[in-house]
Amino acid sequence: MNNSPFDIESLFSDVPLPLTIIADIEILCQSLEKMFAGQPADLAMFAAGLARIMKWAAIRTPAEGSSAAVGWRASYAGLPKLGGTLTCQNDEQELMLSMDSANVVYMGSWRSLQPGQEEQGGVFSIEDSPSGRKLVLDTGLAKQNFQLPDSEGLTWGSVASFLQGLQGDEPPQPEPSESKSAPVSPVPLPQPNVTDVELSPDATPTILSSQTMPQKPPVLPLPHISGNDLSPSEQPGIESLNQWQCSCGSKNAGQFCPKCGSEKPTPVVVQKSTPVQPTFCWKCGGVLSIGARFCRYCGAEA
Repeated sequence: MNNSPFDIESLFSDVPLPLTIIADIEILCQSLEKMFAGQPADLAMFAAGLARIMKWAAIRTPAEGSSAAVGWRASYAGLPKLGGTLTCQNDEQELMLSMDSANVVYMGSWRSLQPGQEEQGGVFSIEDSPSGRKLVLDTGLAKQNFQLPDSEGLTWGSVASFLQGLQGDEPPQPEPSESKSAPVSPVPLPQPNVTDVELSPDATPTILSSQTMPQKPPVLPLPHISGNDLSPSEQPGIESLNQWQCSCGSKNAGQFCPKCGSEKPTPVVVQKSTPVQPTFCWKCGGVLSIGARFCRYCGAEA
């Protein structure tokens, strides 16, 4: 069995909706419609319904009493170990939940599809605040924040966890060793001469090295620096830091060579290129290909 994260498991597959989940979806859409219109909504009922929908969306198993006669239909598009999007819609409204590789919802969107009316909707998410969890609605032009009471049951993900699933598992980093390192000798010790190899008459071959006299570690003479030994052009100073070698072989510290008159070459500056940042779909949060006009996960126009 191939466990590659790019194996297609159930791309664009239909998902039966239980009647209890359909009731929560209708409450969720009605609450979002009121909040987007600036009207008051029952936020406690919204948080409880969203928590039940997210719990069911993680497993997507049909329950007793599921039916499509009520007008709602659902489909799931995704890949194993990468996450996907659950879309629930009827003739009037659409609710989409984007999930990461652990099937945790990290972004949602809502649209009104009522015929004869101007289409409205946007993206929503759950964020932590000092006073508790809040609901953030983004219409693309403005953001609205609503404090959610009784939201402990909501397990909301993040875009960072979704991107981590795209990058795959990283190899484990080795733990730092606590053992003390041996002191390093500044001068390498002489190695025995093992060029001569002899075999002993025993059954087990043994490598015998020829005896060599122990050698003393080499003593490196310290360089003798004197102002009398160096020429004026070789004296260490500030000018030696700006020295350059002319094509004629002369070393100079000025802007022009006194021997042939050539000008000091201008250093070449190498500029680093800026890496291309990834872009994401405004609708489902999927990573867009470079130059793509449509999202390859939900078909939305980029």
